[in-house]
Amino acid sequence: ARAKSSLQLRTTQLCDMVSTEAAGTLYGSDVVLLLELPDLKRCSDLNLVAGAFNKPKDGTGEGEDSYYVAEPTLGVADGVGGLQSVLGHTSKGFADSLMAGCRNSAQALPERIGPAEKAEHLLKEGYGQVKAVHGAATAVVTYFDSRTRTLGVANLGDSGVMVVRRPTKRQGQDSNSSMYSTRSYIVFKSPAQQHDFNYPYQLCNLPKGLSKKLLRSPDSPSDCMTFDVEVEEGDLILVYSDGVDDNLHDQEILEICDRALSPYAAHVLGLSAEAATQPDMVAKAIGSAAYVRSGNEKARTPFAEEARKAGWPLAWCVGGKEDDITCLAAWVAHGTFKQDDKDAKTQKAS
Repeated sequence: ARAKSSLQLRTTQLCDMVSTEAAGTLYGSDVVLLLELPDLKRCSDLNLVAGAFNKPKDGTGEGEDSYYVAEPTLGVADGVGGLQSVLGHTSKGFADSLMAGCRNSAQALPERIGPAEKAEHLLKEGYGQVKAVHGAATAVVTYFDSRTRTLGVANLGDSGVMVVRRPTKRQGQDSNSSMYSTRSYIVFKSPAQQHDFNYPYQLCNLPKGLSKKLLRSPDSPSDCMTFDVEVEEGDLILVYSDGVDDNLHDQEILEICDRALSPYAAHVLGLSAEAATQPDMVAKAIGSAAYVRSGNEKARTPFAEEARKAGWPLAWCVGGKEDDITCLAAWVAHGTFKQDDKDAKTQKAS
């Protein structure tokens, strides 16, 4: 019998793992990274399959983050904790109202505007529906246009969006070339929007007496940054609060992504749909890693590095940043791929 190719052997090894481990899990990077994916991506009938993870900084209660998953749109709001002393309550209610407004507005979007404009429209409409609830929050909203394969992003503050992609091998490409890599890489990452270090842009609804004491005019949805990002089948979209970005370096996030098998990868490797890593599993892995790092007093984190650049005392520029953690993960998948549940799964740590 003819010897199996290296790709066939690696695929067989992955199949063995799928049969012995829970379907849709994170796999060993030593196996997944050896898989060379052919470039057979489809351009039509694409959608998002999403999941979420949320954990408050104290490990209990609700925290002040809020989010929604309503494919083709996703959103995260990070309530500003510094207002609790003056308002007498947290900004959780404001963040929840903002996200509920964005989600509700997705049911009647204008048709003749682009994806980024639709994301900004959702943010504006959502903010307009916040009436009686006082508080403040940063916010990021995305909208996926399947026709143009474009992800629209509207971001105000320091929550963020990252698009991650695994390389594919085009016909005739030399896989032995030193230039060829199977590691995940970042296609797009939204920049933070801040007035000053640790002072992000934010939407707010404050009592009149407090509004008069503001030293600068409040930010509005029109101040958001917008982006149109071309995406492909197999891409992984991450939408997160700054609790993720402040505690994990990009490379650490990518190392987790390297262990995830996309629905596209499962398809081209001839595996069952159940072999694909469920998006809620990716969200939980990244969010949990950020949460653990946030409590590490000796860790070198992105936030500590930026604090040092901003001139903070060196004693303050070490360790994780304790914060609420929210991470949404969504695969760009072909319409033939169906998640186990119709609705996106949510992982909340106990």
